[in-house]
Amino acid sequence: MGIKRLLGKAAEIYSDAFDPLFFQRRYAHNTLNKKRSTIEFDKIDPETNRKIRNLWGKTNGWFDFYYTVGDKSKGHLYFPDNWFFDCIDSVLNDWRSCKAIDDKCLYDFLFADVNRPKTIARCCGGHWLDEQYRIIDVRKVETVCAEAGKVIVKPSVSSSGGRGIEFWQTGQNDLPKKLMQYNNCVVQEIVEQHEDLAKIHAESINTIRIMTMLLDGDIHILSSILRMGIGDSKVDNVSSGGLACGIDEQGKLKKMAFGADGRSVDKHPQGPVFEGISVPRFNKCKEVCKSIAPRFARFSRLVSWDFAIDKAGNPILIESNLFGGELDFHQMCNGPIFGDEATTKEMINRFYNKH
Repeated sequence: MGIKRLLGKAAEIYSDAFDPLFFQRRYAHNTLNKKRSTIEFDKIDPETNRKIRNLWGKTNGWFDFYYTVGDKSKGHLYFPDNWFFDCIDSVLNDWRSCKAIDDKCLYDFLFADVNRPKTIARCCGGHWLDEQYRIIDVRKVETVCAEAGKVIVKPSVSSSGGRGIEFWQTGQNDLPKKLMQYNNCVVQEIVEQHEDLAKIHAESINTIRIMTMLLDGDIHILSSILRMGIGDSKVDNVSSGGLACGIDEQGKLKKMAFGADGRSVDKHPQGPVFEGISVPRFNKCKEVCKSIAPRFARFSRLVSWDFAIDKAGNPILIESNLFGGELDFHQMCNGPIFGDEATTKEMINRFYNKH
């Protein structure tokens, strides 16, 4: 193993064991560098630069990125990703506690009253359990997968960006190999998505991501986007090559969708023009978010929720991201995360130390 890989591995171990914020800072730094290497950033005009310094006390490379891809008239209001993690996410969320409970194997306990994909089996610490959390043999898992016909296997922890997700269906003979690579995972039936979302991209389950903030005794919905795959991809994660499009207050898609690098399109490469498409059951998804967010109030007050909409129109909770939810997709699609200047100033004065 080369020295760079060795140091990188040591940093990951350190961040996981002692300082989760270390990993998130490094992620934000690397993400910005990738964007800079892919697109040319615009030069910020002097007046916007003045506003940035007056509001924030100093500049940051993320301002350059959002000024390039976003609303230039609001260029001083975009919250830099690394400062957001430092000053907002790490304050509202107890990352160590979140990491312990942010496990898809626990969803049947945490969200027993919420529609979820049907669990077929789960692997917890290398032990296979059935849907009722009873210990079973892995051969039984293979049997119930075959009975289901089609399944998705997901890492139950640390699965950001769609990493490690596998699909299997009857007729393939590699299921034992897929199952044996996990220590912690869930095996679920595949959701049949609503026809309106399938028209955008049928290969992937396109999900609604909603970011909520619990502050001063109220649940605030900060931003909502629709994530969708492209080409033959079966996952909708933007960091895995997909697209994200903002959803307005009326539940309709905005004009432009964005890829991870900041490039935008007004039409899906294999589908329709985005602007004006109604997102089914969007208001119901917001209701569900507001009803379940308070149960994590002790340790997670800033959560990113992912919902699919099934064929019958029911919101299906796919995932709760209790800490470290991605910010850049929200701000690319919907503008500054705290909206207007007065609210942004309030959040800066409340959380951000300019010095």
